[in-house]
Amino acid sequence: MTAERSHSVKKAVRETLRRVVMYPSAWLFRRLHPRVAVIGITGSAVKTTTKDICTTLLSEFGPCVKTAGSINSRLAVAQTLLKIRRRHRYAVLEMAVSKPGQLDWTVKMARPTVGVLTIIGRDHYSAFRSLEAIAEEKSKVITGLPKDGIAVLNIDDPLIRAIGEHCRQRLIWVGRGEGATLRLLEATSSWPRNLTLTVEYEGAVYQVPTRLHGEHFALPVLAALGVALALDIPLQRAIEAVGLAEPVEARMQIVMDGQGVAFVRDDWKAPHWSIDAPFDFMASATARRKIVVVGSISDSSLSPAKRYHRIAVDVKKIADIAVFIGADASKALKARTGPDDSSIQAFYEIQSAAEFLDSILQEGDLVLLKGTNKQDHLIRLILNRNSPISCWKSTCGRTDFCDQCVFLNADQPSGDKVFFPAGEDVGGGLKGWRANQNGLHLVVGLGNPGSQYVGTPHNIGYAVLERLAESLDGTWEKGPEGSVCHVGWKGASLVLFKPNVLINHSGKAIGHLLERYQGRIGSCLVVHDDMDLGLGMVKFRENGGPGGHNGIHSIINALRTDEFERIRIGGRRIGDERRTIDLVLTKYSDEDQVILSKAIERAIEMLVARFDTLGSGSPTQGSLAANE
Repeated sequence: MTAERSHSVKKAVRETLRRVVMYPSAWLFRRLHPRVAVIGITGSAVKTTTKDICTTLLSEFGPCVKTAGSINSRLAVAQTLLKIRRRHRYAVLEMAVSKPGQLDWTVKMARPTVGVLTIIGRDHYSAFRSLEAIAEEKSKVITGLPKDGIAVLNIDDPLIRAIGEHCRQRLIWVGRGEGATLRLLEATSSWPRNLTLTVEYEGAVYQVPTRLHGEHFALPVLAALGVALALDIPLQRAIEAVGLAEPVEARMQIVMDGQGVAFVRDDWKAPHWSIDAPFDFMASATARRKIVVVGSISDSSLSPAKRYHRIAVDVKKIADIAVFIGADASKALKARTGPDDSSIQAFYEIQSAAEFLDSILQEGDLVLLKGTNKQDHLIRLILNRNSPISCWKSTCGRTDFCDQCVFLNADQPSGDKVFFPAGEDVGGGLKGWRANQNGLHLVVGLGNPGSQYVGTPHNIGYAVLERLAESLDGTWEKGPEGSVCHVGWKGASLVLFKPNVLINHSGKAIGHLLERYQGRIGSCLVVHDDMDLGLGMVKFRENGGPGGHNGIHSIINALRTDEFERIRIGGRRIGDERRTIDLVLTKYSDEDQVILSKAIERAIEMLVARFDTLGSGSPTQGSLAANE
């Protein structure tokens, strides 16, 4: 049985056990505690903030349990129900949905007393195919209420309003619209001031001060106050309790870096339909400079090219500098107004973005981080400012925040393995690669395509392979991933490869090449510059982490292993204290080129010695050609 099949079987067994044991136990536990008021909260946004504000509020009036953090699955609901004891008065449950029918058993198990529906958005649109279908699924929290249950609904969302019109239970409408039970008259949140609401209830006007930021968080505050009214808690006392609620982590959370820079963390998730709200906050803020960092934006009907271009155009209107990070970041550069427009920056790797931000941030700057934690882990931009971190992986599959991760500052000495999730899909569908010393042997020289990069440190890998191919009478052929040269040496069949992408993207090009050779590549050796070695030094490395080299980092991501050999060539004169980012694209002097030429010869000698140990028997030229 394959590892993937074994994992699927174990997952199915666990879910079966939950259905047979845990879920029925939680169902029974709920019914053994009928006096506990259970609040079920769902919606496409602000669920967690609503849940935490409700918990802070209700805890002032009696013992309360809640679903932990941002965990809102059926399992999390069951685990929370099993924590209920006789002393508890309230249980606040966040209920999520990612596919049709998912809420059926969750609602039956929890049997909420109060149902809260915040807003309907495009989250998980691909699973439902319409907003109406999403609304229908989420409405089950309301339709599943008992006859004496109470629904707290957002009157300003047309889809939720339609749900309320068919609801037979008592309704508490919240929002700006006419007919709201608790009506919002005004919401103000202009940094550095906190969010303050002015609300009307039964003809009286109330001020609601909070510790939150962003006018869009008026909705969870109103919803929490609506829950208080549903549970017969006096509004003024509820308002006082709401004032104690702190921002939820990564939901418009303010973090000071100790150097006078204020970061606004809104980096838990970033569906396209939701980004206007934090942008509005930045537009109204007062700060020395406003900087917006954008990571992965999801749930959009637009192609990445149109999506990031449109976002960049919007950000230019509200911020002094926009920084885009990720595989599609470069698409935002089309929004630049000309060659001298530096207000939009794009970085494939987050580490490069961190270096850029560290070089420009100053006291008084306000920086919004907007992205998706699982893909981006943008919190590292803050953590690295306080204490340099070690982990700059582009993807790791973890949903935890990096400050809770044991690998954040873990050293990865040579020989340590870097593991990547089995489900990750890198390199156009590459499903993983491991060296086996059989078949063809791939030799990769790293560099940047284009004549303007010739003679720079980052192009040392190109230079080595070009001279090697010339010495072996090889011919370069251009392919879709880069330039390829097939040569043989003492029975070893070699594929020399120069990726045709910028060096930081090398992994994707290598991944596509390996796919095209359909498993016939048996080993991989990479030749690259190393700015930690003195100019002209040549070192062999069997495996290990990226060592700060973004090109090697991307290759580790693509191969899903650090088990490949490298030849490292020193690119910096000893004593040169300039930043690496300022050196790697600077052309060498004539004197340095002489030193580098000798290093290239030593690297080739090292390669030839390595080739002597590879393979046996020389296949014909025809068998070397990749499948086109």
